Amino acid sequence: MIGSYVSIGPNVRRIGAAHPLSELSLHPFWYNPSLGMAHVDQDVNRTEVYIGDDSWIGANAVILPGCRRIGTGAVIGAGSIVTKDVADFSVVAGNPAKPIGTRLTEDERTALMEIKPWSHDPMEAHRLLVAIRARLGGADNAGHRQTPDANNPST
Repeated sequence: MIGSYVSIGPNVRRIGAAHPLSELSLHPFWYNPSLGMAHVDQDVNRTEVYIGDDSWIGANAVILPGCRRIGTGAVIGAGSIVTKDVADFSVVAGNPAKPIGTRLTEDERTALMEIKPWSHDPMEAHRLLVAIRARLGGADNAGHRQTPDANNPST
């Protein structure tokens, strides 16, 4: 299942099954029933993955069968090989993908999980994001965090 407002870059791949390493032969001819030589009970375990709302999967990432869940608000860096679940708001990258950071403050993460703006149409989601940012401090009218302008000392 893929949640709402998910961004998926080009060439992302999801591999839902692995070759059976304990078998004498690794070729799918011997375990994939659709190839005609194996019974249905000989097929390898095929997994699904849940991709949480408002997550971002960078270009050329590969999601392997060991990953069953990509959390809400999570980020997978471009070219990463994901072998395990990714926590909510976690930023992972590399081969194998490992946590390299967490998005947002704890208050921001809590507010998002309570209000769930991704459950709404874009106009209402935008209104909710602006309200969260305003409540937590420092936002422009689009809900973006205000940051000082290095070229303008008055900000």
